[in-house]
Amino acid sequence: MITDPFEVLAPSDTTTLVRGATVAVSSRSGEIRPKALLGVMHRDERLLSSVTVLVDGVVPPMLASDRTGASSDRIASLAAFDDYRNGQALLVRRRTVSDGMVTEDIELHSFGPMKTVELTIVVESDAASILGLKAGRSPQTALGWSLVDPGEATSLRRDTPFAIVQVDADATMVVDGASLHLSWKAETHVDRVWTTSWSVRAAGAVLAVDSLRPPAPKPPLAVEGTDGRWSRAIASSIADLEALTIDLPERGMRFVGAGAPWYQALFGRDSLIAGWESLPLGTELALDTLESLAKKQGTEHVPRTRQAAGKILHELRIGEPQVFGMEIGETYYGSVDASPLFVMLLAEAYRWGAPADRVRGLLPAARAAIQWCQGDAVMIGDTDRGPFVWYTPDPQGLGNQGWKDSGDCMVHADGTTAEGSLAVAEAQSYVYEALVGLARLERDLGHGEHVAAELDRSAAALSRAFVEQFWLADDGLIALAIDESGAPLRVATSNMGQCLWSGILPDDIAAAVAERVMASDLLTPWGIRTLGSHERAYNPLGYHLGAVWAHDTAIVASGLVRHGRNDAFRVLTNSLLDAAENFHWRLPELYGGLDTAVDGAPLPYPAACSPQAWSAGVPLLMLRGALGLQPDVPAGVIRVAPSIRRGDQLRVRGLRLGAETGEIAVDRDGGVTTEGFSFQVLSTESMPA
Repeated sequence: MITDPFEVLAPSDTTTLVRGATVAVSSRSGEIRPKALLGVMHRDERLLSSVTVLVDGVVPPMLASDRTGASSDRIASLAAFDDYRNGQALLVRRRTVSDGMVTEDIELHSFGPMKTVELTIVVESDAASILGLKAGRSPQTALGWSLVDPGEATSLRRDTPFAIVQVDADATMVVDGASLHLSWKAETHVDRVWTTSWSVRAAGAVLAVDSLRPPAPKPPLAVEGTDGRWSRAIASSIADLEALTIDLPERGMRFVGAGAPWYQALFGRDSLIAGWESLPLGTELALDTLESLAKKQGTEHVPRTRQAAGKILHELRIGEPQVFGMEIGETYYGSVDASPLFVMLLAEAYRWGAPADRVRGLLPAARAAIQWCQGDAVMIGDTDRGPFVWYTPDPQGLGNQGWKDSGDCMVHADGTTAEGSLAVAEAQSYVYEALVGLARLERDLGHGEHVAAELDRSAAALSRAFVEQFWLADDGLIALAIDESGAPLRVATSNMGQCLWSGILPDDIAAAVAERVMASDLLTPWGIRTLGSHERAYNPLGYHLGAVWAHDTAIVASGLVRHGRNDAFRVLTNSLLDAAENFHWRLPELYGGLDTAVDGAPLPYPAACSPQAWSAGVPLLMLRGALGLQPDVPAGVIRVAPSIRRGDQLRVRGLRLGAETGEIAVDRDGGVTTEGFSFQVLSTESMPA
């Protein structure tokens, strides 16, 4: 029995526009209803909880609604019709979201006799916390409005302005209880278009935000080839990553927000993976994200927030609402994998040509993160359980602290939920790759060969221990996790596929895992399930119990390419491009893990973020795999090993490597050509075996 206090709208019936810390979520007709988890939100608070548009007192029927970009859309409605139901007037609304403001430009087109119509827009604000809404708390009562001057109206919250609505001089503004009515008398003419506009902005929002440094030219990355889906998917990816990027110059921070509407904040894991995916656009966003996280790196032991020296945060909200009842401005550190991912991204950004001075400036943070991975993270209470990283459930925060952080996702084969401290599989593989990456940085920029060799030895020891305890040869599985009693969680999950992303697995086991992760219980037409369909806890609509996450599948696919499984990579590439097309080129956070769905399309997950940062970056990560691209800018080398089907073509223009922008093309015979790069290119034929 459904007892949710909110009206649930299908994702296909909603539109989400985002720019920085501002998000507008509405029905496709532009309507906002407070009980439908819709609204105009800024820094986690709802500026507008209700928006209704009326023409002569009636809601005009919608004819079309199209998102025209990550931050804009167009809605066309029938404003008048004759006795034969022929349309006589068309109302067109063009909405644009900027950081701190939403603007709506309105046009009225007439195709019939001149007449005067009344256009009314009714808005309300409840100043609700979107974290509270997400948690299922009923919406607050709408607040009253007070007119400030003929062109403005301000809602009051705790005796301070909260949201400001602005209109042109021809509008009439009336306060009716908690509702603000904006009205225009519009004369329709066949020979001219009547226009007006209105906007809402967060009081105190800085609308013209300067970046932390002069912005680099936008990378003109474009893709063309035999498969036309690449072009649309990549264009949407770039637009959404740009829209999700948050600038906070007052804090000296710039980063990829994790996702709209619920997670437009700084997240360790999400923002780092999105930064990794963004590297074909250049290293700037990755470095900005790393520097933002380094500013908040843990320095002391604070049990309430899970802070520890060297630890990279899990979540930092940028508005007043806070997670887990924490105080405004507090940072939550409940993540076991953000710290190794921080080091991984720094090393990868270096290989992609990040400026050596900025990488060197982040080396102390990377060393501290590794020290946490080899210190506090290997402890269960007072017991050293090295070399694995562990987490202990936080009763006031997150019970699970890997990327699968829902409360019911860590399960045994009998379907029961694992309890106590856990060492999750993919986090160990991240630590392995972080150790190897830091060793490279130490050799090139840091303490030199002696420290690098010790890091390499630690990585090798971790690999041996991982195989010994996580590889379940009889089941052909990598365990989802090891519990504090030493018992493995013997279930088939996508996590084992993520372990292919690093080099932690020896070749024979990597080959077995590559076969297993592509088996029918994990593989769907749209990607890899988070939990196999044969498992007792399987639920294709469960958040981490069988649904498909696009970024998860893309990481698995990247691991398959790393281990030479180009055939399997192509299967997953096709799955993700199909899913992207079905979702109008904006991959959501997750979707249903069914083999088939209505009309052969992937089934949406109702509360998924869309756009979501690491889903937005998926096409860029898959493009790297399609090229088999492994740049090593400091060494002056680009390795290219295409994985696309022979007979297909792929051309990537505007690829950024270090300070250079160039082109890589793969012809029908698998031949590789490049333009614009001064680096040595090692293609498939010339690469070492």
